[in-house]
Amino acid sequence: MIINKFDITGKEELDGAVLTIKDSEGRTVTGTPWTSQKGKKLEVELENGTYTLTETGDKITDAEGNEYEVIDSTLTFKVEDGKVTVVENNTNSNNGEGFYAVDSDTNTITVNDAKKTTKVIINKFDITGKEELDGAVLTIKDSEGRTVTGTPWTSAKNKKLEVELENGTYTLTETGDKITDAEGNEYEVIDSTLTFKVEDGKVTVVENNTNSNSGEGFYAVDSDTNTITVNDAKKTTKVIINKFDITGKEELDGAVLTIKDSEGRTVTGTPWTSQKGKKLEIELENGTYTLTETGDKITDAEGNEYEVIDSTLTFKVEDGKVTVVENNTNSNNGEGFYAVDSDTNTITVNDAKKSNVTITKVVIKKTDITGTEEITGAVLTVKDSDGNTVTGTPWTSGKDGKELELELTNGTYTLTEEAGNNHIVDANGNEYEVIESVLTFKVENGMVTEVINDTEKGNGEGFFEVDSDSNTITVNDAMKSNETTTIVVIKKTDITGTEEITGAVLTVKDSDGNTVTGTPWTSGKDGSELELELENGTYTLTETGDTITDANGNEYEVIDSTLTFKVEDGKVTVVENNTDKDSGEGFFEVDSDSNTITVNDAKKTDKTTTRVVIKKTDITGTEEITGAVLTVKDSDGNTVTGTPWTSGQDGSELELELENGTYTLTETGDTITDANGNEYEVIDSTLTFMVEEGKVTVVENSTDKDSGEGFFEVDSDSNTITVNDAKKTDDSSKRDRDDDSATVEDSDDSDSASSSGGPDSSSSKTSTTSSSTSTSTNTSNPNTGARVLINTAEFVAAVGLGFLAIRRKKNDEDDQ
Repeated sequence: MIINKFDITGKEELDGAVLTIKDSEGRTVTGTPWTSQKGKKLEVELENGTYTLTETGDKITDAEGNEYEVIDSTLTFKVEDGKVTVVENNTNSNNGEGFYAVDSDTNTITVNDAKKTTKVIINKFDITGKEELDGAVLTIKDSEGRTVTGTPWTSAKNKKLEVELENGTYTLTETGDKITDAEGNEYEVIDSTLTFKVEDGKVTVVENNTNSNSGEGFYAVDSDTNTITVNDAKKTTKVIINKFDITGKEELDGAVLTIKDSEGRTVTGTPWTSQKGKKLEIELENGTYTLTETGDKITDAEGNEYEVIDSTLTFKVEDGKVTVVENNTNSNNGEGFYAVDSDTNTITVNDAKKSNVTITKVVIKKTDITGTEEITGAVLTVKDSDGNTVTGTPWTSGKDGKELELELTNGTYTLTEEAGNNHIVDANGNEYEVIESVLTFKVENGMVTEVINDTEKGNGEGFFEVDSDSNTITVNDAMKSNETTTIVVIKKTDITGTEEITGAVLTVKDSDGNTVTGTPWTSGKDGSELELELENGTYTLTETGDTITDANGNEYEVIDSTLTFKVEDGKVTVVENNTDKDSGEGFFEVDSDSNTITVNDAKKTDKTTTRVVIKKTDITGTEEITGAVLTVKDSDGNTVTGTPWTSGQDGSELELELENGTYTLTETGDTITDANGNEYEVIDSTLTFMVEEGKVTVVENSTDKDSGEGFFEVDSDSNTITVNDAKKTDDSSKRDRDDDSATVEDSDDSDSASSSGGPDSSSSKTSTTSSSTSTSTNTSNPNTGARVLINTAEFVAAVGLGFLAIRRKKNDEDDQ
């Protein structure tokens, strides 16, 4: 008898399984216990009788390190007269629990009762799926509700749960309310359950009601690596609330602030009453919230009285950020406002008005005499009517949009400027002269009014500029010392504005027509550019020449163009520029920030033409025709070189190199007779088409392929135009139709035929057959253009009848 050992599939031999055979007396059969090995089997000689086969052990690890679980099992079998038969076998090959297979023909018993376990990995992350979490408790249970060994498991950063699971269905659950990790970050756990299946070394999902995009946490299952990631922890966001007066600088006591969620539930920790030196810190989940303030007046610890403005802020917390949903307040309207800082998740409530005190925000800026360039290093001082220096001044101006903001009560103020040695030197080393000046202004009920300003904007001596709408004062009183020249940079590129061109000649002239030193200048490559020192004034930039050939032999066409520009106080501005960047004709580009002029007016010759192919066929579009005369003209009516062109046969076609533009294609003549004597009628037709960036497209085509009147066919893929407008004359079919229509029916028609003479033209043909000879007359009707074919005999008979009728009439007249 033969004993083999396989896994549950009945296909893979296993090492290390211990099998024992006992007889009916319980005696162990010689040769057992036997430990299975791949490629080997147990052969035993058994006498007639009843035996049991059992397997012992818990787990099996084979030579490759694969792990299997042994299922307790027993087989009772009988040996009788050379045959092995089953007495009791409670296994089933289809139940997934392992089985015995007994082959009575070969007396072989195969033990297939080893289950291979699958390693499953569990990880724990926050809702983003990126940050590992400490302290989450995860539990796995099998389909019988039994807790899997190794769980519950508490998550830790940089660690994961690895469990060996048999084939079957499992649930993964998480318990707890909040998680606080090692860094003190707080998370809220979402109740969730995942049902998954382990089968033949793979983990698959049975039920997962989570969604990675829902914001409610989710499970991520990777069947390739048998990894389950639990991403169901919501990270709360710390939001800070502060309370200030309308200036946004002085903290207030006694303001009552309340936060509610989108369901109208009051957030724990609110209502909160503000105190100086304290702020409200709350942990909020993702969601939408409102912040409101209640009360009428606030009196702080010092007895200062403030008025509370009714206001509501709607804000959103999402993935650690606070953003505004609705805020109908304005920091500049004097009515209080909310300030939301998304970087620090701080909301500041600035909505308390101090009773009987009107505060006006006044902004002061410092620029040079042009009023456009901000200056650093100017010292500005504001004093009230008592000569007291206002807090925040003296102030030294900075650049990059820096400005001075002052909160001023109603009253009269002076603004003065000073500098050492009456000069300012900014961070770039530019030198300015300070003009002595004083501005007196009044602040009243939120407005800057009653300005006493002895400066004038257009006097070249600097000036103060006061904007009462925005309460902004700009000091434009610095004169740049020795500012007589400006560096202007000129560059030369092709029409694309990207490729530098060598050999272009550029000339700059001043308003008197004098050529500027350094020009004419011939452009070079490798970053070559022209730098000019120009005084204030108006200049022209021109380019000369016809064609430019650069160092690489590329040829360009120069477009006639002139740019008029102005240099004033260190800036280049355009006076007249009649070029257009998108016109395809080249253009000037002026950058006033860098005082750079780029000339983009060279057309590269070998990049502006497109090869267009023209073919000539009959109306079927299949038979090429010789002798058709085709002409192409551009939008100015100029005939394109290579046309007029007379079509040839045997695939002959016209190839043209056309620049971008609009063209017409026309055909002339009346009738075409090709080399084979076939006759065609030409239909008058015109096609208007456009060539643009290597493509041919139709502008106007009044022909129809299915009209029977001929048509143009344009293939934009191959840039091919086929003229299908010649009608082939069909003589035989015309003759048949003419014979039918020309039958003489009565003598009146004969009279008409005999008297038609004069303007009609006719020709005769003689045709001979085996039985008869007849002469036919081909008569053209000048009014209808129809041709009438009449048998000669019939024609003579008709004429005779006509004469008889005339003679009879004459005899009748004589008798009378």
